[in-house]
Amino acid sequence: MSDALTVLAVLTALPPLVFGAECLAGLGGSGVAAPSEAAPPFAVIIPGHNEAAGIAATIAAVKAQLRAVDRVIVVADNCTDHTAAIAGAAGAELVVRNCDRDRGKGFALAAGRAVLRAAPPTVAIVVDADCLPDPGALPALAATAVRDQAVIQGLYLLEDAPHPSPNAAISTFAFLIKNHVRQRGLRRFGAPALLQGTGMAFPWSIFDAAPLASGNIVEDLELGIELAIAGVPIKFSESTCFRSAATTGAALATQRTRWEHGAIGIATRYSARLLLAAVRGRPQLVLVLLDLCVPPVALLTLILFVLALAGLGIGLAGGGFGILVTIGAEIGWMAVAILLAWWRFGRRALPATTLLQLPAYIVWKLPIYLRLIGRHERRWIRTARKTTP
Repeated sequence: MSDALTVLAVLTALPPLVFGAECLAGLGGSGVAAPSEAAPPFAVIIPGHNEAAGIAATIAAVKAQLRAVDRVIVVADNCTDHTAAIAGAAGAELVVRNCDRDRGKGFALAAGRAVLRAAPPTVAIVVDADCLPDPGALPALAATAVRDQAVIQGLYLLEDAPHPSPNAAISTFAFLIKNHVRQRGLRRFGAPALLQGTGMAFPWSIFDAAPLASGNIVEDLELGIELAIAGVPIKFSESTCFRSAATTGAALATQRTRWEHGAIGIATRYSARLLLAAVRGRPQLVLVLLDLCVPPVALLTLILFVLALAGLGIGLAGGGFGILVTIGAEIGWMAVAILLAWWRFGRRALPATTLLQLPAYIVWKLPIYLRLIGRHERRWIRTARKTTP
């Protein structure tokens, strides 16, 4: 029993080390400077599935940043509400797509690309239907993509809810660590950025050839890995920010299930390909592989806690406390990284008293992880959000 636990302790050491290293690397350094050049002609594609409640606000925010040479296209994908009518009335070019067989955001993006091929822009930008770009974000993102000849992922954050539950507040903080702190860390290490579904700018030649048509529930992450394996540069720009409203209640559990089940599935599918590509001459992909090997932090903490209890039992039975010390060091390393990330980026959104409720948050997520055993989420499900009237 002790030997088996020792092996588990060694195997579980890598994810905490990677997580902590990314977080600590993400604390320092400055962001990439915004380009001084004028933005090239760009087109914004907004895929939407039953987004009637909020799509008008997104279109208005996008149109405020467009010039006469720029375009905004809404793809109303398998909608059963008034998304198409609202988008058309708001002044967007409209593509209506209905296909029961091919469902998912990737297919909607492919439909929007097909329309653009008649008169291609210099840059294509993807913005989610429930996401608002900060002022100036779209032209800056387009200019960066052309300057660097790379896919550019902007900073994607969740807005703080007015009176969030502890679970919602901690989930928003976890989102910030994943999308901001760890993206900064990957950049400091020289790794490709991970695509996150919105605020993504593609030079047209890359977008035209990209494998978009996918029904994967985390199609953005899959697309980014496919492009990275193909040698396409992908960079993170935190100077261009995109924001969505935070989710609450049952919608929060649905969202986390989709993200986390999808990410775990991607890690399983792509580990061998990433390793092979790294061996064949792109060693930076090892960093992407290591990032994918970090499970959701709540799940990782739960695993380490269970191992620590087992180590404590072995120690009390006379088998020594070496394993407990090892696991305790891993937990401590993660805790330091989380606290420093909170101090640097999260204090405004997450009071210290709420941070102390992390154990309850982990317990709340137990059903999500139990579903991995028998009911792994594979469907794309729109996240319900509260919208501002």
